Amino acid sequence: MLDGCMSRTCKSPGTVLVTAWIVAKAVLPAYSHRSTKKFTQHQLFACLVLKAFLKTDYRGLMACLQDTAVWC
Repeated sequence: MLDGCMSRTCKSPGTVLVTAWIVAKAVLPAYSHRSTKKFTQHQLFACLVLKAFLKTDYRGLMACLQDTAVWC
């Protein structure tokens, strides 16, 4: 699944999101401190990467994530 983006520029937001999540899972702990633990750092990092990839703001990112339930 990741072969398509490893050696060249990727145009697929879904692949970018999954790749960012995998990278975050490899290097970040799930949670940074005791909290409500609604979201993992892996999920938050992947969302920030997708936000930068789509060149949008947080509202645009939320709309994109709501429209594409598979990514959630």
